[in-house]
Amino acid sequence: LEKNLRNSNIKVNYLDYLAITHFVNQQRSTMYLNSKLEQVSLYRSVIRAGETLVKRGEELNSAKRQQINAYFSFQNKNAVFSIPRFLAKWGLAFILLMVLLVYLAFFRKLVFGQNQQVAFLFLVLMSSVFIVFIFNRYGLVVLALPFALVPILVRVFFDGRTALFTHLMTILFCSFFMPDKIEFILLQLITGIGTLFAVAEMRKRQQILSAAALVFLFYVLIFACYQVGFGTAKVALKLGSYLPMAISSMMVLLAYPLIYLTEKFFGFISDFKLLELCDLNQPLLRQLSQDVPGTFQHSLQVANLAEEAIYYIGGNALL
Repeated sequence: LEKNLRNSNIKVNYLDYLAITHFVNQQRSTMYLNSKLEQVSLYRSVIRAGETLVKRGEELNSAKRQQINAYFSFQNKNAVFSIPRFLAKWGLAFILLMVLLVYLAFFRKLVFGQNQQVAFLFLVLMSSVFIVFIFNRYGLVVLALPFALVPILVRVFFDGRTALFTHLMTILFCSFFMPDKIEFILLQLITGIGTLFAVAEMRKRQQILSAAALVFLFYVLIFACYQVGFGTAKVALKLGSYLPMAISSMMVLLAYPLIYLTEKFFGFISDFKLLELCDLNQPLLRQLSQDVPGTFQHSLQVANLAEEAIYYIGGNALL
C-alpha cells in the first residue's frame, strides 16, 4: 500500500495510522523524581565525631583545606558568645596598642608630639592586623604576606628602635589568628630583626632588594630549624612549604611604591628624598652656582663642616 501511495504521489498523514499506547502519570513521575532527589546529598563529604581531619605532617590538598575551613567556620558560627572571652581578647588588643603609645611617650617624645607620625605607626599596625584577619577568615595562606614590610617602612621614616618595637607589636597582634603562635612569632620576629640589619642605613634603593633576599634566607633557616627541632621534619624537606615564604620575600619590593605614597600622603621626608635633594643638578642649585658662584662654594664648605660635626655627635648627617 505504501509503495502504491508513493507511486501515485498522494500525501499520506501517517498520524492517522498511529495509536497512543503510553500516557504520562504525573503523580508517579513526581514520586520517582523526589526519590532520586532524596538520594542526592547536600554535602561534599561526611565527617563523623572523633574522626581525624588531617594527620600530623600530612600534605594539605584543596579538599583537605576546604574541610578544615568548613570545620572552623562551623565552630565560629555555633560558638556561644562569652562576655569574659570577648573582653579578654579586646583587652589584649588594647594593651598592645597602649604599650606602643607608652613607648612613644617615654622614649620618642618628638614622635609622640606629632599626630601624623603617631597616626602613621598605628595605621601600619592596624592595616597589617586587618589583612591577616581577612586572610585567616577566608582560608588564605597568611605566611605569603610580607610582614617584613613593617620594619622597612617604619625604618625609612623613623629610627631602628621604633621600627623594631612597632614590628614586635604587629607580630604579637597578628599571632592571635595563628594556630602555632610560637612558630609564627619566632619566624617573623627574627626575620624582621634581620631585615633591619639590611636597611640600617637607607642610602640606596637597592638595599630593599638585598633585604628581600635576606628575608627569604632567614625564613628558610628558621622554618627548617623549627620544624626539625620542634615540628615535623618531613615538612622541612618539602619545597612546597617554602613557596609562601618566597612570595612574601618578593612582595617586600612593594616598599618602593609604598615609600613614595607615604611621602606624598603624610609629607614625610625619607633618606631617598634627601639624597635626591643633594643632587647639584637641581634647577635652583644650578642657578645659584651660575649667578653667585662664590656664595655657592661657600655654602658647600659650610655644609661639609656641618656634616662632619653632626656625624661626630651621632646625628643624622644626611638631613
